[in-house]
This record gives sequence, structure tokens and C-alpha cells, in this order.
Amino acid sequence: MNNTNKDSKQNKQPTLRPKIGGTNPKRPFNPYWIYAVALAILMGMWFFGQDSTVKEVKWSDFQQYVRENRVQSIVIYSNKGVADAVVREESVSHVFGEDANRAGRMPVIQVEGASAEAISEFIDAVKTEKNYDIEVRFDTTSEMWSVLLTFAPFILLIVFWIWMMRRMQGGAGAGSGGVFSVGKSKAQLFDKDSSQKVTFKDVAGLSEAKEEVQEIVEFLKNP
Repeated sequence: MNNTNKDSKQNKQPTLRPKIGGTNPKRPFNPYWIYAVALAILMGMWFFGQDSTVKEVKWSDFQQYVRENRVQSIVIYSNKGVADAVVREESVSHVFGEDANRAGRMPVIQVEGASAEAISEFIDAVKTEKNYDIEVRFDTTSEMWSVLLTFAPFILLIVFWIWMMRRMQGGAGAGSGGVFSVGKSKAQLFDKDSSQKVTFKDVAGLSEAKEEVQEIVEFLKNP
């Protein structure tokens, strides 16, 4: 009789199963990195491959270039007292000198300090005297708009980066908490006197794991 009880108690001891080692699955490739690299390349092309190069010149030099018919079109900004003139292709080396190779496809000279009326009167006088074919038009520009155009690429890059990181964080899954939840523990402290109780029915897992836990508990009760 005693031998039978001992055998039954020994059978109740939990069986230890060796853990099967496995390799961690490779993380799926995230296509958002391709978008980030493509955007960086486009931004680099925008910064380093602009079609126009602006060279600031003195009012006297600007007058000389106009008299020598070295510009093909002029834009006068009436609200700023600034004029931009597109240099003729055959005059780029003369106007830009050593920087002619970096002048781009639309080299521009810019003059400041003179009023829009003075610039307009001078150009009209030269066109009448020399019979030059120079296109002249007036335009207005806003300081705020100029600032936005200058910093628009940076703003676009920052917005896209934030959007991409949020998509990556959401794509990592709610259980993992995203890429920013590395090292954060989700363990919670429960009080045994609290009303919140956890039973075996509340534990999600395989039936074999539940059986092993029950065997361990039973063995601890009746060793």
C-alpha cells in the first residue's frame, strides 16, 4: 500500500522537457527606409544641382553689364528695390569669371540699393539708345514667402522623418510598443489583497503549459 502511494506521488512530479533551441526569425524589411534614402537623394540633388546661380553685383557693375548687352532678361521687384538679370550664355565666363563652371543653366546677377523707378528708367534709356532686346518685367515678393522657399526642403524632410518614424513605430506591433519601447518593461505589480484576481482561465497559453504548471503546484502541495 505504501509503495503504491509513493509511486503515485512520484508520478505527480513535474516532467522537465528540454527547451528546443531555435533561431530568431529575421525581421521583415521595412520599405520606409527606401523612402528615406530616396528623399535624402532628392534633397541633395535639389541643394547641389540648382539650375540658377545668383551673384550679387554693385550698381555700377550692373549698369556696365546692361550697356554691354550681357543680360537677356531683367526682373524688377518693386517692393524691395532689387533687380535680377539673367546673363546671356556667351557672357557667363566674362561675368562670373572663375565661377563660370558653377553658374548653372540660368546664371543670374542681382543688384540692390537702387529704387525700382531708377532701375526701370536706366534700362529704358539703354534700350532706346542701344536698341537692345531686353525683356523687362515687374514683380513683387514677400519676405515670408522667400523664407518659406528657403527652408521648405528642411521642413519637408523633418515632417517626412517624423511621419516615417511613427509608421515604423505603429508597424512594430502593439505588443512590442514600437521601436521606441526597447528596454521598457511591461511588468505590473499586483497586490494579493486587491480585488483583482488572476486565475488559470485568465492566462493565455498552450494547454501543455497549463498542465505543467498544475503538476508543479500539485507537487508542491504533496511532495
